[in-house]
Formats: sequence, structure tokens, C-alpha cells
Amino acid sequence: MPMPVQDIMLIGGVPATVTQNETGSLMRGVFMGLNAHVDFYASTRSELATQGTTALVDFFAVCRRTNRSPLKPRGNGQVGYVVEDIYQAMEEAARRRGIDLYRVVREQAHALEFHASHDRGGQADGAGILISL
Repeated sequence: MPMPVQDIMLIGGVPATVTQNETGSLMRGVFMGLNAHVDFYASTRSELATQGTTALVDFFAVCRRTNRSPLKPRGNGQVGYVVEDIYQAMEEAARRRGIDLYRVVREQAHALEFHASHDRGGQADGAGILISL
């Protein structure tokens, strides 16, 4: 039995599942591997990436103010973060599409860090990459 296709958008180096409502008029992204539920909505893929970037910048700002890690740790005493396991699961699908996953994650994380440190106001620029697993 084939596995259902899962659309994952990388935004700021953080993976998010992407779904659409029944009519296809609204997309929803939900970040994975964070220590809180962070979701975002838009009607187009580019708007979704922009909304996701804004949500991520805002979430990271809250984490800095409250002095907590934004990443969800692995359970059962294991060292590391859940997002590392998600990257590992995505790596082969990305490679088959000619995407160097870890390079993209580094570049996106750097761009997100730059955006957050320069607090330009308004909405963030979105440059998400969509990968179907």
C-alpha cells in the first residue's frame, strides 16, 4: 500500500506540513519540531511562505523573551531535537529532487536570522521550498 504524499515546506530552515481545505482556496502550514504549536494560513504558496516566515520570527522572539528553546527535544532521555529526525526523514526525498537539504536549511536559517535582527517591520519575505514526501 503506497504511503500518502506529504507536502513539507521549509521556511527559515524549519519544516512545516502543508495542507489545503476541501475547496483548495486556503492553505495551512504547521511547523514541526518546535516546542509549541505554530501554524499559519494563506491562499497561495508564496503567501503561505511569507505568513510562515512571519509566524516563525514572532515565535522565536517569544522564545527569546521567555528564555526557552524553540526546538522540541527528543523524548525518553535521548540527546538532540525532534527536528533532526525530521530532516533525516526528508533527506532522501530532497536529494532525489536535486536539493541539498542541509545547505537549504543553513541558508534559510541565516536569512531568517538576518530578518529578525533587522526588524524591518511589516511582513517578512517568504522563500519557502516545497518538498513532497
